[in-house]
Amino acid sequence: MFVFEQRRADAEVEIEAVYSELELALATLAVRMSGMATALERDTRLTPDNFTEIYEDATETIERPPERALAFMPDLASIDQVNDFFDALGTEYAQAGYPEFAIFPAEVAAALFPVILVEPAESRQNVFGYNMGTSPERLGAARAALAQGLMTTSGPVALSQDADLSQASFLMLYPVFFGEGVEPMGVTQAILGAGMTPADLFANHVALHDEHTMLIEIGIAGVDLPVRLGDDSPVTGLTVSLIEHMEMPVIRTGGFDMPFRASVSYAPRALDAVLPFIAAAFVALLGASVLRLLWARATAQRTLESALVRRESELADAYRIQSRSQRIEALGRLVGGVAHDFNNILSVVLGNIELLKEEGGRADPMLLDEAEKATLRGAHLTRQLLAVGLKSHLEPQRLDVTGTLHDAANMMKRVLPESIELATIPAAGLWPVELDPNGLQNALLNLALNSRDAMDGRGKLTMEASNTRITQDYLQERPDEAMPPGRYVVVSVSDTGAGMAPEVVDRAFEPFFTTKHATDGSGLGLPSVLGFCRQSGGSCRIYSEPGVGTTVRMYFPASDPRPIPAKEREPEPQYPTGGARILLAEDEDAVARILVQHLNRAGYTVKRVSTGDAAWAELERQGGYDMLITDLVMPGAIQGAELARRVERDRPKMAVLLISGYPQEAAIEGNGVATRHPVLTKPIPRAILLEMIETLRPGT
Repeated sequence: MFVFEQRRADAEVEIEAVYSELELALATLAVRMSGMATALERDTRLTPDNFTEIYEDATETIERPPERALAFMPDLASIDQVNDFFDALGTEYAQAGYPEFAIFPAEVAAALFPVILVEPAESRQNVFGYNMGTSPERLGAARAALAQGLMTTSGPVALSQDADLSQASFLMLYPVFFGEGVEPMGVTQAILGAGMTPADLFANHVALHDEHTMLIEIGIAGVDLPVRLGDDSPVTGLTVSLIEHMEMPVIRTGGFDMPFRASVSYAPRALDAVLPFIAAAFVALLGASVLRLLWARATAQRTLESALVRRESELADAYRIQSRSQRIEALGRLVGGVAHDFNNILSVVLGNIELLKEEGGRADPMLLDEAEKATLRGAHLTRQLLAVGLKSHLEPQRLDVTGTLHDAANMMKRVLPESIELATIPAAGLWPVELDPNGLQNALLNLALNSRDAMDGRGKLTMEASNTRITQDYLQERPDEAMPPGRYVVVSVSDTGAGMAPEVVDRAFEPFFTTKHATDGSGLGLPSVLGFCRQSGGSCRIYSEPGVGTTVRMYFPASDPRPIPAKEREPEPQYPTGGARILLAEDEDAVARILVQHLNRAGYTVKRVSTGDAAWAELERQGGYDMLITDLVMPGAIQGAELARRVERDRPKMAVLLISGYPQEAAIEGNGVATRHPVLTKPIPRAILLEMIETLRPGT
């Protein structure tokens, strides 16, 4: 009975170890797929070598990859997009060892999620070309992942690489969103998929006693999937149940929606069955054997408990990083919705102020100027919120950092007092980077204004740039740094101000945290700088010492060393002369009224409709319009992007201008339209609106 109770205690520890291993495997997979999604969103070339490099970087430090294969599946509208893609990149796929591409199963479903990239290489033969759109379980999970923006689990499926199709398997799917369409496909969203069986999650990483067999039930998408670990064939043909249906909490990863249950049985060996008879004759030998057995069991239990503690620590780190990523994603969705409505409100306020200024009258011009400045400040605050939530609309280009620093220094001389000495120290031979120039200028200006306040208007401000290499060892010591190893350009801003205490540095990147007076700062400056760095594929760090000063370092990934093309001279601005016929599609009445008044006063003839359906009906009924101005998101079946595509197809000579209250709508809703037509973000100043219209007018 004593030995039986000891084995029962061992079995409970083993169940906890298996449960911990499952949590750790899923959390590690989520973090790894999140890192791959971030890398793909930043570099959208989608060549086989590029995908292989991203996969190898993601798995470099992973000791327990649970999946059979990891595949990339774009969300496509037609087979023509697939054919165009492989016409352009077919040679590179053949050189990378991919087989000839063919979508399977042969019947093509209405939804297309074909596998176009697979790792590791040995998995390509049976996975490459498979269309998830033909499977309701796979398709439903893919749609849920894209809608929620989180990793999703499919129901039980038969994986295409399984020889035994009766084996229960499932998929972990992670969404990927591209700011602009990936050419030549034009795709804006895709899925990363990892196929696995329940046994693959922990079969090679959990140590059981030789005589123990464990039966596990994992609830996935409402179905219990059984897993058996240990020896299935007892020597004596006798099994003794130690634990039946021990229940653990539900796994925290989405889709594992039923309690984790496990049963453990014990299969005595032949020697174990004979021991009671031997004990009667050899009491002393039996006592020594029992002591040795107890010592071995105690040692095994200590080993298991130590492993359990270690895995719990690893799991806590993985969940902390995953939780931080989910908080940022949730913040991005929140500020996206706020930005849409808030920018519509600001559009009405700014438009009415501009009309009042144009009409003159009894209104005080100084009061109108102050109201206009406050409105533009509100728009700037919205852009800062979007940067914090990693939802800014960036337009990266190959950038000469040295030239950007000089331009920023010239700009800062106009906003910094003469009592602050400004120095610029760019290193020779800086690597080129792919960055949004306006985003970098705004980040430098935010840091310079923070330094000005920290120095109380007197001191030295230094901006410098240098090359550096980030190693895997560096990142292991800093798990919060969400960037891959490689070459980086570091842009630093240093001041000789009062510095920050360690507890202030720890909270400096928290949105709305500030040490200034409530009327002097919003607490979004440093968080927006960090958001810009992370959205550009890098990171940001603060080094500060009270009484000495502060240095903020921004890390940006270096691009390939092709020469940076010389800047072309910008054309002289053209100003509106009126005379064109414009069709305006805008569902917000107040915003539409302002836009119509601006355009009418500039001499344009405007017809306003409130939906995309009404706009298309107007074009089919009457036509004769020179330009379409359309909001991206409106009620009805035809959204702004679809309306623009129809105009491209049927009226190619008609100019199109897109407007939006939230810049990210252009990437999410536009599906590539925003790359072919200009997008103006509300609130739109009158001068910018009229200048853009005159630039787009046919014949100008």
